[in-house]
Amino acid sequence: MLLVTTALMACARAEEPTGTPTPWPTLAPVATLPLEGSGTLSPVAAPRLTEQYRVQLIEGLESIYPVRGEVESPVRIEVIVLSGSPDPVVRVNNPQGDNLATVDTNAASESEVIGLFQFPADGYYELAISTAGGSGEVGVSIYQIGGASSHQFETTDEQVTGEMTQPAAYHTFLLPLERSQRVDIAAEAVGEGLTLTFALYAPDGTLVAQQPPAAAPTLLDFVPSQQGDYTLVLRNLAETLGSYTVAVAPSESAGEAAVGTRTTLDLTAGEPVWLTLDGTAYDSISLEARPADPTLDLTVRVYDPFGGVLVQANDLGLGGAEVLTLVQFPFDGQYQVEFTMGGAQGTIDYLIRRQRLPDIEMGGRIAQGSIKHEGAVEGPGTLIAYGFDAVPGDLIGVDARAVGDTDLDLAFSLYAPDGTRLLTRDNVVELDPILDRFELRTEGRYVLVVFNRGTTTGAFELYLTNPQAPAPLPTPP
Repeated sequence: MLLVTTALMACARAEEPTGTPTPWPTLAPVATLPLEGSGTLSPVAAPRLTEQYRVQLIEGLESIYPVRGEVESPVRIEVIVLSGSPDPVVRVNNPQGDNLATVDTNAASESEVIGLFQFPADGYYELAISTAGGSGEVGVSIYQIGGASSHQFETTDEQVTGEMTQPAAYHTFLLPLERSQRVDIAAEAVGEGLTLTFALYAPDGTLVAQQPPAAAPTLLDFVPSQQGDYTLVLRNLAETLGSYTVAVAPSESAGEAAVGTRTTLDLTAGEPVWLTLDGTAYDSISLEARPADPTLDLTVRVYDPFGGVLVQANDLGLGGAEVLTLVQFPFDGQYQVEFTMGGAQGTIDYLIRRQRLPDIEMGGRIAQGSIKHEGAVEGPGTLIAYGFDAVPGDLIGVDARAVGDTDLDLAFSLYAPDGTRLLTRDNVVELDPILDRFELRTEGRYVLVVFNRGTTTGAFELYLTNPQAPAPLPTPP
């Protein structure tokens, strides 16, 4: 990638424009970024030109350039059309290639500007420039703006105030979140005229949520599956300007889930209601939930103690009762049961039953080796958990296959001892998931969960193999 980038930069700078180049004007004054609340940022200083070059834009091609990003120095990026009639598209990507900023607001032959972009962390980023139509030459100017930085939230119950004084401005906030600890994140325009949108990135750079443009974009009941600083990138839409607030607060649970008795809940469309439920490894629950109104569409999810979705059901559509037939807990800990209503608000009732491992006769502790483990899926929302011990360097293989005349569509996920989901496999050999010679890196108890897709049912066989493990003893005659 770097060699390609260097070559593109060399070509772009070497060629002379076909027309008379225009200067690289600053299109608007550079912003100041005051912040009030629990944290305050200094106003930004005057811009300093750090890079300036020309780029030939050709339809279907994207030129990528490295940009050194510093938390303490936001940048302004101007792309000015010098010749031809390209329609520039400007993107800033993080080191993982995820898009943090995109500007394509003007028509062909018109310039594009990122008024202010704050980097979430020091390092190299990608500046990608392409054309949505037409070809020609553009001039790229990058200005460094000192004196401002991203805001670090200190807690998960905090609010700050800022101001968008430039079109296409990107303000960055760091949120320290804990695995499975739900939070509500809200941005809101102060006064009229400002339209906002934000994206949320996990500590590893993965995009995990993106809110549509609104005066008050809100992300309710977000469940972090990683520990650390999440990056929130807030931007204004088009040329809307004004003040705003950004707030993060712990989500409110509806309490502990009732077990063994049918219970009623009131739901608002699109707003999750979640309950807590203590689970013991390899024990299980079954769950049935049904809306009172046949025009409502219900989704049920169960989250593991580490913030990951363990299983979900949305199989029967409007008015249908959603069922989790058997959900076997992979770990000890507190689980979350979430209900979300689509369409409109309404009432549901749910029933949860518990079952102990000795009564399930599937799952539980197993050992690596060429031993066949048999099981059966009897209904939708079935998940069976198998735990096994391993040491660094173990190579494992997993073969889960449906047997007999069945439509069973199997998949499985592998969890590390700390609860991190390492991988998911599905439909490797027709409908069956397969894993070959996967190396385990840490010592401890891993968990393999096998589950069905949709409402498919049937019997299955599972093999957890290890070429280094001793062969099982032969069965006496």
